[in-house]
Amino acid sequence: MTKVTFNIETLLPATFGGRGIPFPGIPPRIGENHVASAFNDLPDNPLEWPELPEGLTQYSALGTRFYLPLGLKMEGQVYQLPWEPSMTISMRKTIVKTQLAGNTRRGSVKELINSDDVVMTVQGICFDHEKKGYPRDQVEMLQQLWAYNGSMEILSLLADIYEVKKVIIEDHQLIPNTGKPYTQPFIMTLISDEDFILIQD
Repeated sequence: MTKVTFNIETLLPATFGGRGIPFPGIPPRIGENHVASAFNDLPDNPLEWPELPEGLTQYSALGTRFYLPLGLKMEGQVYQLPWEPSMTISMRKTIVKTQLAGNTRRGSVKELINSDDVVMTVQGICFDHEKKGYPRDQVEMLQQLWAYNGSMEILSLLADIYEVKKVIIEDHQLIPNTGKPYTQPFIMTLISDEDFILIQD
């Protein structure tokens, strides 16, 4: 059997045209020391980092920079969700469709009633970066957010784009992660909560 060896430093540039870095242009930071050994060949146009909402941390405990962090503000205090969870945004409209008898054209008459709440599904993972045990403090923070029975301010660039200012946690799940210690995946469902103005004649 022939033994084949590879040099990872030459293999990556030959395969992908450059060194694989998490986010172009910005090296990870641990304290004040920048790790630059893997960032010698930076692109001409480095990634433009979006401005983070006030109150959120830019860097993780491992020194990697967050791109789209997510936080919830409850009773004046900001709670940043562990690491950098992903968020799926879903929107629906309530539309009444009326079929016309004898209509020679295809389709129906549609009447827009209203737009439903914006639903945001957040998927993330709690992780003990020191690898000492279960990330209990992060899970307890999620439980504290879930137990709050009111609307919270959401701190997120995506939420700002869709003009969602307040949300309520509708659903919260902890997902099994067998064979992977120090971690706890989670899913949260957030729904928008807008203020209504009642006008009395």
